[in-house]
This record gives sequence, structure tokens and C-alpha cells, in this order.
Amino acid sequence: MHAILFFQPSLLFCSATFLFSEIPAQNRPTGSFLLPTGKCILTPDPPAEAGYITLSFLFWQAKEGQLEYAAKNDSFAPLATVVPLDAKVFVPDFAWRPGLKICAGYNLPYDHWDLNARWTYYQGRFTNIKKVIDSGISPPDMGIIPLWSYYFFEQTATDSPRYRHASGDWNMDFNSVDLENGRSFYIERYLTMRLYTGLKSSWITQYYKVRYLFGNTIAPINVRLDESFISFKNDSWGLGPLFGIDTKWRLIGGWSLIANSSLSMLYSFFTLRRDQVDNTTDLATGGLNSNTLELDDRFSQLKPVIHVALGTDWGICIGKTNPVFLGFTLGYELQYWWGQNQLRRFVDDVSTAKNYNNNGDLMLQGLTASAKLEF
Repeated sequence: MHAILFFQPSLLFCSATFLFSEIPAQNRPTGSFLLPTGKCILTPDPPAEAGYITLSFLFWQAKEGQLEYAAKNDSFAPLATVVPLDAKVFVPDFAWRPGLKICAGYNLPYDHWDLNARWTYYQGRFTNIKKVIDSGISPPDMGIIPLWSYYFFEQTATDSPRYRHASGDWNMDFNSVDLENGRSFYIERYLTMRLYTGLKSSWITQYYKVRYLFGNTIAPINVRLDESFISFKNDSWGLGPLFGIDTKWRLIGGWSLIANSSLSMLYSFFTLRRDQVDNTTDLATGGLNSNTLELDDRFSQLKPVIHVALGTDWGICIGKTNPVFLGFTLGYELQYWWGQNQLRRFVDDVSTAKNYNNNGDLMLQGLTASAKLEF
């Protein structure tokens, strides 16, 4: 299956390059104009060497699945044998934050081929909204259900843990590097396309902290839950092939519409760490107890990534003897990374440590404003 995924984009790239390698002269602009690569020249035929650099400002939102940290139960049992559940799950809001993208490349002096390298840096956060919630724990069974806690008590405990206060905090450092080898060509007079292939690499570090305070008393062992603090770290590094298509529809006055997309398949290495500390009080003796848990995991998986960008572009040639191209782009960008949340969640109500990895997807989306200088 993975071989098919790699093989089909390769066929697309080779076929399109062959079909459009010789565009009829009548389909190309005349006079001083932009080559499909963006280089300003005075005649339409000879390929032109050119270095270029693009600086992009990002205003993105990072959203990741399976990060809900608490459920607030608003129902209680009139009978001790019934434990009702009428709960709302709390997922923190994700913040819009700035980021940076830098691309440096070179148009080769042969048939409009080019090479470039692109670095993307972004930090994801929660907003202050819904990071902290409170609830009453009386009558019994009401309160905040800790969705991430490991349950330290044995089957002798009859009460479920409930807390008055819960908070969650998530931070992500995102880095990716794309190395591309592409070729630009005219499809018709005002439509150009660039096909490229290359390598994509990523370094993504995530920190997640969840805290529960002021818990209930667990019967019949007569233990009060004071605090549960859980800290996670999710590191991933990936490398794999990259295939993409950039298109530009030229309008008037230097304006264009752009539509770009790419597909990657990264072989990713994950390193996970989970630490939990539960502080409790023995009401019979008044003693304070601390229960700790440490969990480490390492594994590798194939993870697909898709990228889509839509927007508008404006460019101009400055100078006559040795013209320089200056361009600006504003658009919407989306990156979807499958299975980046590999944090492990415990699912048993007794201390047998049954757990699974969340496998939540990561989405980066928002506005991208770019300035390009080609010389």
C-alpha cells in the first residue's frame, strides 16, 4: 500500500513534465515578462539563473485531537447503588499565534528547473479560555471527572474520584524543513504550473500538563483526594518523500491567483514520557501520602501529511538592464498531520494499568503573508 502511495505521485510528476516540456511559443507572453519560475527577463526563450528568498509571516492556529482533560458531571444519585453520569467534556480552546517561514532557492540555468529549501517554525498554545474549570462535589458523584488520571486504588474502593478544580496547559514547538527540486512550465498563456519532489523532515515537541485539586473522599478506605498532577512530553522526528503541485493563474496588473498542494509520508520516531503524582490524606490517621507513576514509550510509525494553500499574489519587475522581481502573497494555508498525539491514556477503574495511545491528529491552519525577492 505504501509503495503505491509513493509510486502514483512519481508517475504524475514524470507524466506532466513530459507533456508540458515543450510549450508552443504562441502560448507564452512576449516582450519583458515573467518566466514561469518568476524571473524577470527581456526575451521569452532562454532559461535564466536566479537566486531568490521568501520570508513569510504566519498567523496560525494549531489544533490537536484527544486533548480533552476533564468531564463535569451535573448529576447525582439519590440511591447509593446508582452512579449517574450527565457530563460535559471540556476541550481547551486553541490560540492563534504568529509563526515564521523562510525559503531560499535557486533557478537552475536549464529548462526552468529549481532547487529550494524551506524552514517553518511555529508554537502552539491554549488560550486562557477553558484552561481552568471549577465544580461542586456535593451531593456525591457530582464534580469534575479526571480523564487523564491513573486510578491508584484497588477494587475495594466504591467511590469514583471527583475534583472541584481542574486545569490543562498544552505547548507545542513545531519545526519542519522541506527540500524541493521542481520544474515550472506554461500550460497556456496565463496559467503556469510547478511540479516538484523532494524530502520533508519535522521535529515536533509537545508538553501537556493537567492538574486536579480538592477531591472527594473515597469510601470505604477513608482517603481524601487532595491533588493529582500529570505531566506529559511527546517528541517526534520524521523524514520522508515529498510530492507537490503549485499553480498560478495570472490576471491583470501583476495579480495572480494561486493554488498549491503537497503530500508527504514521514517515517516518524516517537519518544513519550508520562509522570503522575497523586497526593492524598488518610482521614483515619491524618497522614499525607504521595503516589507516583512514571511511563516511557518509544516506537516508530508511518505518518502522512497533506498541505494546501490558496490565495492571491502580486509581483512586479524592477529595473530594465538587470531586472529584479519583487512579489507579495496573501493566502490561507492548511497542514494536516495524522496521529501526532501519541500520549497514553489509562482506561481502567482499578489499578491494572490498561492504557492506549490517543492517536489524535494535528492541524495547522491560518493566514500566511509572504514577500519574495528574486535577483
